[in-house]
Amino acid sequence: MDKKCNIHENIKECLRVLNKEWKRDDNSICNKSTKDLQLETKCDIELIKKLIVRLRRAMPLKTISHGYNLSKYAETDFNLLKSIIEEDIHHYSSVLGSRWIISILDTYTDWGSKEESKNALLVSSIIHMERIACTEKLQIRNLTYPFSTKETHKPQKLLWSGLKTTNLDCDDFYSNFLYRIKTSLKDTPSILIMLQYLFKEMLKNEKSSLHTVCNHSIFASKKMKEI
Repeated sequence: MDKKCNIHENIKECLRVLNKEWKRDDNSICNKSTKDLQLETKCDIELIKKLIVRLRRAMPLKTISHGYNLSKYAETDFNLLKSIIEEDIHHYSSVLGSRWIISILDTYTDWGSKEESKNALLVSSIIHMERIACTEKLQIRNLTYPFSTKETHKPQKLLWSGLKTTNLDCDDFYSNFLYRIKTSLKDTPSILIMLQYLFKEMLKNEKSSLHTVCNHSIFASKKMKEI
């Protein structure tokens, strides 16, 4: 049960509302102040969704014009979103799912402090690159899982400018990479917690590169436990 929700019977109902697609021509939340939006939305998970939508539409991307000056609410919208998320970061990281955690990270990138923006972009970039890698493996090359150690340890191939492919089972680049990430995120603990949740989900899924690395490399697996 979502202890903060006054209108939905359980967390599943909250998540159903969260994952319902928001139509681009639906501007019903655009002409309200941050305070009015908060007062009329009793479910915090639903409010998180509305705030993300408003903050996304307030970005000066010059692709879609909604006819509302949402930028005037951007600061109060982001401060409210941040306060909700960080008040119970473990709860929201566990129930919102990877899709919405990435949306929150993208919002931190757009509207957070310089440090928050940098670190949120670091984390979301890792996940977006993982999605690209999985898309290539699943939709283009149609590879099967899991990989054997023999498949992960092959002669390295030249990529570009002296850069080569890596042997996922023994190369220490991945474990060093994980260590540097943790060090970089120490000043933004909420973003680190979101990364920990995302990594936890990736480690459970054999489709992810992180799962492959930690399944075959004792170096990466040990470093992963320290994050």
